[in-house]
Amino acid sequence: MTDRSIEASKASTPSSSGQEFSEFDPLIDKFVATHPKRGPGEIVHIKGNSTDAWKQIVSSSADDAYRLVMRTAHRALRSEKSDSIRWLYMGLAKALIRPEIRLSDCDVQELLLWHRMEMDRWVKEIDSHPGDEWIQYRNFHRKLWEDWSFFRPLLEWLEQCSKRSGLTSTMRQALTDFPDANITNYELSRTWTLLGRKLPSLHATDVWTCRALGELKKMPERQADSWFALLAHCGTASSGKPTAKWLKTATQLIADLGEAEFRPRLVSWLPLTGQPRQTAIAEHNSWFDLDLDEFNSDVLKGLVWCLGLLQSPEILNALTDLATISYRKIPIKGPRAPKIGNAALWALGYLPGHDGAGALAILRRRIKSANVQKLIDAALTQVAEREGMHSDDVEELSRP
Repeated sequence: MTDRSIEASKASTPSSSGQEFSEFDPLIDKFVATHPKRGPGEIVHIKGNSTDAWKQIVSSSADDAYRLVMRTAHRALRSEKSDSIRWLYMGLAKALIRPEIRLSDCDVQELLLWHRMEMDRWVKEIDSHPGDEWIQYRNFHRKLWEDWSFFRPLLEWLEQCSKRSGLTSTMRQALTDFPDANITNYELSRTWTLLGRKLPSLHATDVWTCRALGELKKMPERQADSWFALLAHCGTASSGKPTAKWLKTATQLIADLGEAEFRPRLVSWLPLTGQPRQTAIAEHNSWFDLDLDEFNSDVLKGLVWCLGLLQSPEILNALTDLATISYRKIPIKGPRAPKIGNAALWALGYLPGHDGAGALAILRRRIKSANVQKLIDAALTQVAEREGMHSDDVEELSRP
């Protein structure tokens, strides 16, 4: 979410109930001023607070807890504060959002907007740090985020609301619009269950899967179910290349979904596979963060195989770029995602006609690895034999 879109969201949010509870400002200010600090700008965890202000806050009645939460949200959304104060505001909300407080539709919208704004601010701050400094900073702040985020208690409140009377259409829409990035897979599963949707065979750990999950969550149920069936099938792509039976099933599932829906959407996801993970997996080595989630990789491999069943210029470009990204070397590991690169080579070799041969020839000149060169030569030979191309034609394609 950009700064401009955050401001637009603020402007479109209904009037905050928190603006009515200014009598709680002195207590909130006292809590912030007296919260223990390790050093300049470095605060201790909320559990380490034993001040009188904090004791008064946590012992609040349900009505006062509601007023404190919404007043804090109002202040957070409408004023610029230091990072340490913003963390404290979130910690206060995390402690006070409990099942017995009463939240309106507008309150839920405002709390989700606040959480999203803090999340986007956090990501923007992390992205300002380069290289290994970036990954160390992100890992440190991810722990902070998990300690202070109030999303889980808000999710628990919504679950209790759903059991009591059901979610209103406004609450459902606000939760549907809330991005899946930067929440845990456990929270993701509970969110989808709350919306009455099946969670697809993806983890919200890679950038491409976060984009996919966000789009799937907003789809009509029938369309989403067709995607879920295809993704589940793609998750079985554990072998080196697909069998005829696997391809037959994939062909039927793509037909059920519709090529016009499948092709452009998948092609829009593939470039995102080159971006670092949404969630860090190493403490100090930024290159490990370029590694794709293993669970998602099988699904992605199956989706790439599916592209070999179709034909269009955008597929050729997407597969060529995907292979380049996947074979790019990263420290310690070597090629970033070789099984995805291999799947792209297979798909290019399987594409109808001999357009795939031209893309393979480009990759042959672009990628210097001897092992990859052998795979490209095998795919070129497959195209030549299937299309009746002469060996001289194949050799001509391989020349710069």
